[in-house]
Order: sequence, then C-alpha cells, then structure tokens
Amino acid sequence: MNKLLLATTFIILVFVFVPILVWNINYIDETITAGEKHGFVVGESMQQVFGRIKIDEKESGYMAVQVGDSLKDFRIISTDELQLSSIAGYTSWRVMLDSTSEFLNTIRLEFNGGKLVSIRRHKKLFELP
Repeated sequence: MNKLLLATTFIILVFVFVPILVWNINYIDETITAGEKHGFVVGESMQQVFGRIKIDEKESGYMAVQVGDSLKDFRIISTDELQLSSIAGYTSWRVMLDSTSEFLNTIRLEFNGGKLVSIRRHKKLFELP
C-alpha cells in the first residue's frame, strides 16, 4: 500500500511540477533602456536598427516585423519583403523570431524621436489557454 501511495504521489508531482519547471526555464521577459541586447543598441536611429534587422535576419532567425498601433493599421511584414519606408512611421516594432506568432518569441523595439529607447525580449515555450 505504501509503494502504491508513493508511486501515485510521484506521478502527480511529475505531472504538476515538470511543466512548471519547463515553463520557468524557457520563459524570458526582460526590458532594457540602456546598453546593448540581442544585437540592438539603445540610442541608435531607426535606420541603424533596420539595417541590423536586414543584415542579421537569417542568422538570428528573424521571420517578420509586426507594426501597428491599432487594429486598423496592424501589419505583419516578412523580413524578405521588409522596407524601412513601410515601418518608419511606427514607434514600436516587434521582431518575430523563429515564428510569425506575435506571442511566442519576440523582441519589441520602442522608438522615441527616431531613436531606440527600449528593447524588450519576450519568449515563452507555449501559449496557455
């Protein structure tokens, strides 16, 4: 009876704590407002940041850039079709990594006065319901 109880407890713990552990190991949500992170440098111009996206797109796994401040002008543009003129009017660019999902693996670049002011890295292994 003790072996059955011990085995049942172990199985329950595995099914509860392993997903939580995997989630915490793979989850990233960090923002910087000074310095360099993920190949981008705070203080650079939009043109310099755009150049980094285009140069590093294949090596870094950049798939697309999402722009738009509302549903009306929301767009996802693949890096193959990306032009500076199509995104320069937006103050927030979300670079999608390894996927075109806006939620799973992104770098959000915030601009003010044409200069990069913050870099936010957001990654999670899977979406929760």
